[in-house]
Amino acid sequence: MKVNKKIKEKKLNPFELHINNKKFTILGRKSKNEVGQPGIARSKSIQKRKKSLLLEYKFKDKSNKFVDRRIGEKNRAMTAEDRVIARFTASRVRAQKKMKYNLGEEEDLTHHGQTLSTIEKFEKPMSDDDSDSDDGRNGGKLAAEFVEKAHFGGGVLSKAGDGESSHRDLIDKLIAESKIRKYEKKQLKQETNELTEQLDKDWKELMPVVPTKNYGEIDNEDEPPTKKKVDKNSYDVLMRSLKFDRRGMASDKLKSEEEIAKDEKERLEKLESERLKRMKGFEDDSVIKHRSADDLDDGFDFGDDEIQPLAYNSEGKPLNCGDLIPVNEDENGFNNEENKNDNEEDLDDDENENGEDDNNASDSDDDDDDSNINNDMSDLKEDDASSSNEETNQDVQELDENKSKKLFVQKLKEKKIIMDEARKQLPFTFTVPESYESFQETLEERCFTEQIIIIERMIKLNHPSLGNDNRSNLQRLYPYLLQYLNDNSDSIDGWKILNSLASHLYDLTQFFPEYAAKCFIEVLKEKHTDFIESSSKKITSDTLIFLKLVPLLFPSSDYYHPVCTCAVMIASELLSLAKIRKRSDIASCLLLTTILLEYIQLSKRYIPETINILRGMLLMATEDNPVTLVQQFRSNMKMLIIKNDSTQIVWPSKLSINEIYSEADIDDAFKLTTLYVTLDLVCRFCKLCADIPSLQEIWTPHLSIINKLKIDSDKMNEQINTTKIQLQIIDKKLEKLQTLSNRPKALRLYEPRIQKVYDGRTFKTQSKENAERTKLQHRYKREMKSAVREIRKDNSFLSKLKHHEQVKSDAERRNKVKQIYSWGANQAHEINKLAKKNKK
Repeated sequence: MKVNKKIKEKKLNPFELHINNKKFTILGRKSKNEVGQPGIARSKSIQKRKKSLLLEYKFKDKSNKFVDRRIGEKNRAMTAEDRVIARFTASRVRAQKKMKYNLGEEEDLTHHGQTLSTIEKFEKPMSDDDSDSDDGRNGGKLAAEFVEKAHFGGGVLSKAGDGESSHRDLIDKLIAESKIRKYEKKQLKQETNELTEQLDKDWKELMPVVPTKNYGEIDNEDEPPTKKKVDKNSYDVLMRSLKFDRRGMASDKLKSEEEIAKDEKERLEKLESERLKRMKGFEDDSVIKHRSADDLDDGFDFGDDEIQPLAYNSEGKPLNCGDLIPVNEDENGFNNEENKNDNEEDLDDDENENGEDDNNASDSDDDDDDSNINNDMSDLKEDDASSSNEETNQDVQELDENKSKKLFVQKLKEKKIIMDEARKQLPFTFTVPESYESFQETLEERCFTEQIIIIERMIKLNHPSLGNDNRSNLQRLYPYLLQYLNDNSDSIDGWKILNSLASHLYDLTQFFPEYAAKCFIEVLKEKHTDFIESSSKKITSDTLIFLKLVPLLFPSSDYYHPVCTCAVMIASELLSLAKIRKRSDIASCLLLTTILLEYIQLSKRYIPETINILRGMLLMATEDNPVTLVQQFRSNMKMLIIKNDSTQIVWPSKLSINEIYSEADIDDAFKLTTLYVTLDLVCRFCKLCADIPSLQEIWTPHLSIINKLKIDSDKMNEQINTTKIQLQIIDKKLEKLQTLSNRPKALRLYEPRIQKVYDGRTFKTQSKENAERTKLQHRYKREMKSAVREIRKDNSFLSKLKHHEQVKSDAERRNKVKQIYSWGANQAHEINKLAKKNKK
């Protein structure tokens, strides 16, 4: 029996539909959402919220989550057997990683290039930790015979008859015997080691003769054994060679700029504290090392300077230790001059007395005097033994006191030398002064090297990364350094200071670039004002120093920079207005031109003032003027004309900085050097201006002047030819602007006729921007309404969910309360039942 299976289409309930009515119908327009299904849409939105919003609500305030990370659990393509195999393999790999540090039989460990198995089998390692015990003394202890005699056998009384008059002699004898035994044992050990090394050496020499598995079989008795050939490219050889390769060692972590600054500050503070201690007379090691009276020096060797025996005189004062004698110190840690002089006078008196005694003793060397002295001594022993012993003890005490005084004075002199050296030494810490006058006082009476060191230490101790007010301190120090450089710019020392301070000023400029730029702009404005107001119009050395310093601190390659651009404009004006009268003026102009060359080395700007000053220098070296003169040069200025008979002298190829301070007349050597430097600058500027369209028009006058130069010098002619070649290779023609003779005809264009169509609606006439804005606002409002509607639906969904949870919780609570009441009623019933039973 066949059954026709037809898919029955679900019929929509007309009451579940919502029809959107239109005001009017437009032909050709497709309408959307004419018929809506609110119930279906609502159920879809609820299901969607259950999958998203409901899950978020359930997992809210919960951080734990179970994740199955077992191998193959997420891979549905793997079977159960494959998963078991993969997990077993992973466990074996983990176990192998844990066992890599175990000492197994397969590992071949080494020590100093030799395997442990070789050391254990063939050699006996020598250790320095072998005990030096003496078998005759029971492992380093006192012998039984010595203990019996010295401790329990009467001590000194029992040995008095054997020639040992005191306990100390017995101990000295014991110490000497112990040292002899140790020396003999050391010699025996050394001889054993030498014999062992000789045996090893002989064995190594015999190894090639002994047949082993590394050598081939001997076919003939007369033929020597031959080694088997080993393949150098085999895996085993390569593995062993790589095994003993030197391994790389991990280097220390690189320190940051903050850590370096902190370490440097701590180092300087530590050095300063040590200098102050030395200046006050304090010693680094305040612990006094001494030996007790029971120390026998058994087996030890102490230096005389490190540890001294502690001894006392009859008055209880320590001897042989100058550090233990009290010293009356003043505020600086050093006793005053009066005490020192008193000590020296006492010492001199003692020395004189001792000297007299020595002289008297030396005069009594005759035989008669000796016999008299011996007779007197024998009489004294028989009659007054006790009095002589007291006098001898007093003499010994006086000698000990004199010796201690000598050591004390010597100690004081050494301490004074150390204190004087510490006072003369330059301090390691400096604070930034509050005013420039204080800064000058800090640097005065100091040499040039010490002044630079003081400035460097000020900067290191006030590094901005260390916090506090260091940044403000360095900002206060920055103008001090500029003023210090300006004050010392009247001589050649100013350029030395510039060379030393450039690196420190660069570091400070990196800390606060804006403040540094303001300071330099003020300095440049001041120098420009001084030049304009001066009647001599001379380029001073301080201006040159600051213009030289600017490109070292600030980037000169930028198209516009507040400091470099200002410096270039001021330098150009100085070149155009400078008056050239003497030797120093020429040197200053050429030096400023060289500085401007550094400015434009990267930016390759065109500075016409440099071109004019170079042309003027060339004109002063020629008699005929082939071109027109420039601004500050006149026709009678022929200060650089060189005669042929003066070219045989020796002249340098570079101008010295001393020339800008020179007051001497212009000599032939200066003329040759100036012309050589000018030609070199022309060649360099020509290379930098290679991209300018009017290059040929700029350098043609210079080429015509150079062609007039005729100097009898090979070195100068070589530079002239080099410059000529550089100027002659210019092949650029200036393209002039021209007007068109015939104006082109415009093509005839036909514009379409556009007619507006009106459909009864009125529209505002707006511009394109306003229309776009209105469109975006309309879209924004529509999206905002949709978002608000969705948020309301989400809140409604959550409120219903919370309400259902609350209802469910209340029902559970009521059920539990009823159950508790039921349990209580049952218990009360049982209690009443038992009470009635007991009453019966």
